[in-house]
Amino acid sequence: MPTRLSYKQRMGGAGRYCSRKCWEWAYRVRKDCEATRECRVCKRTLPASAFGGRGGKQQRRSTICHDCDAVEARARYIRRGPRGDRARARAQKPQDPVKRRAREAALRAVKRGILTRLPCEVCGATERIHGHHDDYSKPLSVRWLCTTHHRHTHRRPVSTPVTVEQILARAFVAACEGEGMR
Repeated sequence: MPTRLSYKQRMGGAGRYCSRKCWEWAYRVRKDCEATRECRVCKRTLPASAFGGRGGKQQRRSTICHDCDAVEARARYIRRGPRGDRARARAQKPQDPVKRRAREAALRAVKRGILTRLPCEVCGATERIHGHHDDYSKPLSVRWLCTTHHRHTHRRPVSTPVTVEQILARAFVAACEGEGMR
């Protein structure tokens, strides 16, 4: 047989109000305070019933009226599309399943400690390091490059592979030319 709740438990928890009279007074005051509100979007003064509840609590009301909320929801729908953020996330995923599997395998290996992120192979930077696959059929064969050098690697044509030594040699020549050593 279910146990009966005490008066205090029914009226908002253990000891929130000392009597029904106090509870009724607080409820009236709360209703009077929220009799009218101002919408923060359209600045109209409307009855509290024109504002939606927020967070599942009846006392807390939204600061936007139902009309403005509907307009904002429609704008969000148009901006994001019918599937919302999921469509954008799906568009960012690589379409090639071989690339996707290689990237996921490398990420899993990093999480498990099989692979460790190393400094950039070109400049030695330790921040914003990307894993670059030269061959997607070897998912754990990864070159660690910073954002800048990873971008440069993808700009190069695939037919002419560039080694780290060649990049360092070009950087040295460019530095020497800048100092007038040549």
